[in-house]
Amino acid sequence: MRYKIAEESLGETTDEEAYQWLRDHEHSDGLPPTVGSFSAYLRSARVFHGDKKNESRAGRTGPSIFHRDSV
Repeated sequence: MRYKIAEESLGETTDEEAYQWLRDHEHSDGLPPTVGSFSAYLRSARVFHGDKKNESRAGRTGPSIFHRDSV
């Protein structure tokens, strides 16, 4: 995955920073035309692989304690 190439060079990074780094460092062949498309592909890949970009706050594991109707 090209994101990993950028992440190895940049460390922890955003999708946008990784996309720009890949474009600037001649890894742009086959990249989607926009950062929005790149982010969408990454989200799909993360869901497929059961991976998360961000961790839950304060180690929470369950669903929200609030219901949508009460907010």
